[in-house]
Amino acid sequence: MAHDVFVSYAHQDRTVANAVCATLEAHGIRCWIAPRDILPGSDWGAAIIDAIQETKALVLIFSSNSNDSDQIKREIERTVHQGIAVIPFRIEDVLPNKTLEYFISTQHWLDALTPPLEDHMAHLAETIAVLLEKKISKDKPLPAGGEAPAPSQSPSQPEVKAREERPSTILASAPPRQIPWIPLVAVVGLLLVLVVAGGVWWLRSQPVVATKEVPASLPPTVEPTAKLSADDYYNLGNEAKDTDDKIKYYTKAIEINPYNAQFYYYRGRAYNNKNLFPLAIEDFGKAIQYQANYPSAYASRGFSYYEMGQQDAAIADYTKSISLDPNYAVTFFKRGVSFQKKGDNAKALEDYTEAIRLRPGYVSALNNRGNIYIRKGEYEKALADLNEAVRLNPKYVYGYKSRAFLYERMGDKDRAAADRAKVKELDPKGLVRGF
Repeated sequence: MAHDVFVSYAHQDRTVANAVCATLEAHGIRCWIAPRDILPGSDWGAAIIDAIQETKALVLIFSSNSNDSDQIKREIERTVHQGIAVIPFRIEDVLPNKTLEYFISTQHWLDALTPPLEDHMAHLAETIAVLLEKKISKDKPLPAGGEAPAPSQSPSQPEVKAREERPSTILASAPPRQIPWIPLVAVVGLLLVLVVAGGVWWLRSQPVVATKEVPASLPPTVEPTAKLSADDYYNLGNEAKDTDDKIKYYTKAIEINPYNAQFYYYRGRAYNNKNLFPLAIEDFGKAIQYQANYPSAYASRGFSYYEMGQQDAAIADYTKSISLDPNYAVTFFKRGVSFQKKGDNAKALEDYTEAIRLRPGYVSALNNRGNIYIRKGEYEKALADLNEAVRLNPKYVYGYKSRAFLYERMGDKDRAAADRAKVKELDPKGLVRGF
């Protein structure tokens, strides 16, 4: 099965892992999770290896259980060696052991230590969506040529040249033959006195330690900071675990080069993660200003508007993003959600259908389209979509919830009860809300 994300977890954390998987798939992100996606009779180890090789990212459900799991260590080690992104999703306040720390200490961590877990899972889905957009987007970053290297070099180079030229002209205008002998002796004598005095001063100055310490302390404190470029700060922002640090580094990059669209785009994503949607909208606008054909920036700004309840603005941005990249199913899905929020089920239905055409087996789009068919009273079409959703993902909680609601509408109480029992089995703590 084609997938975007490999979900790695210890068996004791199965409930959370399944809830994470359901949330990601509800956001249009295809997941691979064991044992669901291991074919009966196939070799377990080979299936894991194949799935990791084909994935775009790995989500680690990190806890004390996964910390002690040899299987998890093998999965993470192989993923890192493949150059695949690892996103630790921490559900317990524990630190990684030395083996895991070696592989994931530089990764961006997402903490899910405070309730409700649902909010953290939604944040995780949005973070992964950014990562996947970055991998599949054809957008090219604007050249960081606006960092103004010329101003930093042009004032200093002429100054050095002027100092080098001055001694040569003095020597050329004062031939040795014209210097009188007696003044020359006086000058030499004076120089000898100065040399002796300088030697005495040097001997007396030897015990002073400061002359040795100052050069050693300057390089680590001054020079590295002075040498950081806009790209350096941008990379620091990408590597930072804390969202505030990300914003700080992207801001530094923007201060050095205020014309790079990607710097604004990724700072906007960081603002989104902190629910600072007005600031995010401003940054996405800047990104679009410097790179007009930037579908991801339009889509991300659309999401910000959606979160602020401004569905018309969200739809306008999603529409612009689609005009620039008409083959990205997720944008159709998100626009469908905004249409559905507005109560425009006809247009939402069109968008979900297009998302399914672009990505066959798009489970969350099937679920949402099925719910629209329920509201339209087209129960057979709804049942076909929901049956397909749970067939593709037998542990898709939203699908069973929706189908239970449909069976109730159809008067089939036994099947409705069976689907509700399945929901209880898959999500005993009720972590997955809505349908």
